[in-house]
Amino acid sequence: MTIAEVRKLLASMPRKTSPLDVLPVPLMKYCADDFAPAITTLANLSLQTGKFPARFKSAYGAAVTEEGGARQVVASQLQADI
Repeated sequence: MTIAEVRKLLASMPRKTSPLDVLPVPLMKYCADDFAPAITTLANLSLQTGKFPARFKSAYGAAVTEEGGARQVVASQLQADI
């Protein structure tokens, strides 16, 4: 993976930000030149070693459901088996 590929991925992200995001997407896009080298290094190290940091194996997800005309957001923590 190259820095240019990571920059391209960051640029293609939709501008929507979720309340669950640690960093707002517009900030990630604006600072892509600063973030891309670090993200590239982490991704390549993970691919080369076959290791993935435990703290990145969990995520928060939210499902929006409609019951009786009222919208509800159900948030949960997900754990990946990587």
